[in-house]
Amino acid sequence: NGLENPKTGYSTEASNFGDLAMTDESAALINIFFGKQQCEKNAWGKPERMPQNVAVLGAGLMGAGIATVSLEKFPKVVLKDISDTALSSGINAEWPLRPGIMV
Repeated sequence: NGLENPKTGYSTEASNFGDLAMTDESAALINIFFGKQQCEKNAWGKPERMPQNVAVLGAGLMGAGIATVSLEKFPKVVLKDISDTALSSGINAEWPLRPGIMV
């Protein structure tokens, strides 16, 4: 028992940790971590000025959702789709009416 004999507990923990660190799942999680870190780096530096407008092509569930979230950061969001029917369904599904909406 590790509580009664800490040396045994530490040894067991080190052994089990070593076994876990060598699994495929551990390797995948490490790759995800390093990939996420790489994606967070901006190779182009700080923009000269922040964008004021955003356009989203496709008013499906994902496009309408992106447009809705974008309204929180940008004063003008344009949502485009190939047909008026698709545009209307995207607006009705996800996009609450608020200032800044352009279709």
